Amino acid sequence: MYKKWINVLLGVVVIGVAFMDLSTTAMTWTLGVSGAVIAATNLWSLLVEQDTARDSTIEHHV
Repeated sequence: MYKKWINVLLGVVVIGVAFMDLSTTAMTWTLGVSGAVIAATNLWSLLVEQDTARDSTIEHHV
């Protein structure tokens, strides 16, 4: 559940960066780090869902 809130927070950061007067380097780092964290949390969610789905199919076959 908290992974979705992290994505919401980082989405707000990405939107906010568009309206800030940041240097090119600061904007690049902010967007790069935000994108990496968003990708990592989503990948983690996918892996957890796959493990949960695999466990539930095993339980049904037993």
